[in-house]
Amino acid sequence: MHSKNNIKAVLDTNAIHPILIRDILFWMMHHEIFTGYWSDEILGEWRALLQKIYPSENIAHNRFEQIKQVFPESLVPLKNKTTQLNLPDENDNHILQLAIETESLWILTFNLKDFPDNILIPLGIKAANPADFISQMIRLNPIKTRAAFKDLIQIKRNPPLTNEHFMLRLQNNNLMKTFEAFQTLL
Repeated sequence: MHSKNNIKAVLDTNAIHPILIRDILFWMMHHEIFTGYWSDEILGEWRALLQKIYPSENIAHNRFEQIKQVFPESLVPLKNKTTQLNLPDENDNHILQLAIETESLWILTFNLKDFPDNILIPLGIKAANPADFISQMIRLNPIKTRAAFKDLIQIKRNPPLTNEHFMLRLQNNNLMKTFEAFQTLL
């Protein structure tokens, strides 16, 4: 489901790998708070991580297929694989290329050093820590974000999740900005 707003972001592998961050971002996408994009390469990296954690091919495969089914328009094949992009880690160039091709303002990553402002700003792109981005989306759209968090909390059944447990998970995962922003929604 694509957002009807103009906020577009490319999700690096490390933004969809931690379960809590991924769940929050996906529910925000579902509630059309922003539109998220990824490439085959990003999903391939994620799938490889899942296979290390869950050696059973079925778990990694099922989760990989679920993300493609739930957000089919988020998987964007790269049109151009340019070598003219000069990120510090050339293996991240595909992420920047995807941001350019999808006209995304944001790249969500925990590896901010790999996406320096001097390269991104002239392209009209910003790199953001996913937790900081979530906090900003809460401030920009508290009503939709409240609904997204409510749905996320209600859907968790194993184990069941309450607002208090969710807040504790944010704290335990050192997501203090998200924790503080979430408190404003209660």
